[in-house]
Amino acid sequence: MVGAAERNTVRMTKTVNPADTRRPDTQPVPTIVVPQRDAPGSAAHDRHARIFRAALLVTAVLALGTAGYAWLAADTASWLECLYMTVITISTVGFREVVPVEGRGDLMLLTIGLVLAGGGAVLYFFTAVTVYLVEGDLLHTLWRRRMEKTLREIHGHIIVVGAGSAGVHVAKELYRAGTPLVVVECDSQRASRALHEFGTKVPVLQADGLDDEILQQAGIERASGLVATLGEDRDNLFLCLAARQLRKDLRIAARVVEIHNGDKFRKVGVDAVVSPALMGGRRLAYEMLRPAVLSFVDTLHAPESEHSVQLEELAISPASAVAGKNLREANLRAACNCMVIGIRAAGAERYTYNPSPDASLDAGATVLALGNAEELAALRKVLGTDAA
Repeated sequence: MVGAAERNTVRMTKTVNPADTRRPDTQPVPTIVVPQRDAPGSAAHDRHARIFRAALLVTAVLALGTAGYAWLAADTASWLECLYMTVITISTVGFREVVPVEGRGDLMLLTIGLVLAGGGAVLYFFTAVTVYLVEGDLLHTLWRRRMEKTLREIHGHIIVVGAGSAGVHVAKELYRAGTPLVVVECDSQRASRALHEFGTKVPVLQADGLDDEILQQAGIERASGLVATLGEDRDNLFLCLAARQLRKDLRIAARVVEIHNGDKFRKVGVDAVVSPALMGGRRLAYEMLRPAVLSFVDTLHAPESEHSVQLEELAISPASAVAGKNLREANLRAACNCMVIGIRAAGAERYTYNPSPDASLDAGATVLALGNAEELAALRKVLGTDAA
């Protein structure tokens, strides 16, 4: 485990991104983010509105009753006595009448109206309060327990640490691709925004992702990868170091602010280092040099639809009918209408692009294929595996 002393030994240039400025170095109590009780459109918001309407109705009955008694018994009762008479009437407590109604038909009619309308208003108010207290706590308790169960059982997921401008986009892409994920964010406002973005389907943990216990609570032992998107390089570096010590085989991708810090991340075992500044600069240059190529690449990242083209990695299962055959024999183009643009042998780090018809499709190898969703689904069936 990485201790506090080791964390303090990490020394890097501190560069703050205003969009992702990290929270103060405090240690909040780890909590599972639950829906805001007063979020517009939520069930809790409706309960708040119901209580407000009930309170407004009771207030209106009190005001009308007090004014009615004051008007009809102006010579015999004060305003306080009229208010008191209204309260004991709508609450049906039955204390002594301070405003005599015997022999006064108008006061009797007013009292009857207050008993009927006021009693209903009071009952409605207390019912709304009871529902708010019981149902609100129950829903939050059930939500929390469901998220705790999800965190205990989730596996093969991606842990996204940091829900700033970069982290939210990472989480969106993973969510859109159907990949299970857990978001860890210390800042309460960012954690709430992440919850609002993904709803009940993505656990959001409000805690310091630099803590080993929090990573374990996020299921790092069962995760397939971790993405570090904190605002400062030193925090991301420490996070990657802690994650690598917890899981030697975990795939880790990290965002770097300063390009020259990339080597430090690779030395601690980070698999992929991404510099938004470098990628953004290249993108702008290619927009001038190769706009048509970028237009095609953008289609590969577009939201999935019936006609969108996607680039996907698929592993060849030993049970596949094409395992051991070459591309000519497998004839994947005829079977799936997919274009195989690369093959990576089992254990190899690089692809062989534009493979020849004699290239072997060995079990355990990975195929890089281009096609739409339907064609790639057919190719998965032929290869006997899901996306790599």
